[in-house]
Amino acid sequence: MDQYQQDGTFTFGCRRCKVPITVGPQHRSYQFYIVRCGNCGLRVEHRLPAIRKKIIYLDQNVLSHILSGRDQRWQEVYRRLKLLTYLQVVTCPFSDIHREESLLAEHSRDQLKSLYRELSDGIEFRSPFDIEQSQLLHSIRRYLGQQEDNPGKEDERYHREYCDKNPNYWTLDDRVYADFPTDLQAVARTQQSKDEFQSDLAAVANNWKDEDGRRFGDDVEREALAYGRSMMEIYRELADASTKLEAMLPTEIAAVYRQCTGGGKFNPNMPPGMQPGVRLVHWLAREVHMASPEEPDPASVVEVFFQSDDAKTTPFNDIANHLWAGVAQQARMKSPRQPEGNDKNDISAISHYAPYCDAMIVDNFFRGLASQKNIDVAGRFDVKLFSARTLPAFIAYLDDLLTNMPPDHRKAVKAVIPHVSRLPILNTD
Repeated sequence: MDQYQQDGTFTFGCRRCKVPITVGPQHRSYQFYIVRCGNCGLRVEHRLPAIRKKIIYLDQNVLSHILSGRDQRWQEVYRRLKLLTYLQVVTCPFSDIHREESLLAEHSRDQLKSLYRELSDGIEFRSPFDIEQSQLLHSIRRYLGQQEDNPGKEDERYHREYCDKNPNYWTLDDRVYADFPTDLQAVARTQQSKDEFQSDLAAVANNWKDEDGRRFGDDVEREALAYGRSMMEIYRELADASTKLEAMLPTEIAAVYRQCTGGGKFNPNMPPGMQPGVRLVHWLAREVHMASPEEPDPASVVEVFFQSDDAKTTPFNDIANHLWAGVAQQARMKSPRQPEGNDKNDISAISHYAPYCDAMIVDNFFRGLASQKNIDVAGRFDVKLFSARTLPAFIAYLDDLLTNMPPDHRKAVKAVIPHVSRLPILNTD
């Protein structure tokens, strides 16, 4: 019978030559690892136990603190995260936010990229747009009265909502990345966009200050009603432009154009534009069209849907509306907190990723804001929130994960990663 050894090797009776052979694992791949008989060369595949990794989101400041090396506490965090990642206990997926913020760090962008790749173990969050699309798809189906089998956290469909790979697979021994020279013009455009948002946010903050006495619930409702409004306006504008263009074309060409676009009717295969918001509206309109083929204007149903409770309680939308309302309330206080340019990324990270994370270490201000009773991201979405101010609690959380590693997980790690098999934490039984 196959037996694990204390040194991490694996003893098995070779089914071909019948000789007891002790060899180490040769290769690890997703849910299996392979060993080879040293006597006859037979390769034997063994199934690894199912695992459930903890999903931890790291704010960009965490990476910067680790990289700077100035504070020993962050080095303690790094060592624990690195070990837990290697032991397949946690993964810290990186995101478009990490990619963008690292690009803007002129002198450390390559080091930051290497760090977030290392701690992610090859797992990347899908873009905020993709997550919004996935979540809204569930919401509009519920709004249309369709029965849907909601996937649980162990379901492959659930993982595809927020990442392309199932994070609960055992990761490969090696990963290969392809990098290209940094596009400095793209970096400049990103910085310009961030500066413009900061300027726009300052103007909005002045309007917030003039609304002294406005209630938190009113701010939440205003944010909720604003979502989808600009997307619908652009969608309608482009759809009308398509109709006007058809009227300007010669008869023969207009006939071909009408056939391609649907002749003023909703064409599920042809959005009026390729802007992300327009594609999102069209994607939802397709759902309406499939549920009610007789509906002449599916986009009008989407427009009403955006104002419904089903849309407002969609996780990313619900969290973002409450956080922006909290920022507005803070701007009206006697000692106001001025909105910052990076608020957009902080709110985007929490609103899009909190529903899928077990823990997040975020900005100090936003940890406090998200923990308020009238927002309560942690309680409503079952995620632990940490920040630099609660770093000892985060370290204790990581230590607890290491100490309470499931026995079958610990046993498999000893077999598959032999050179860590003598760690005291792996030999508690």
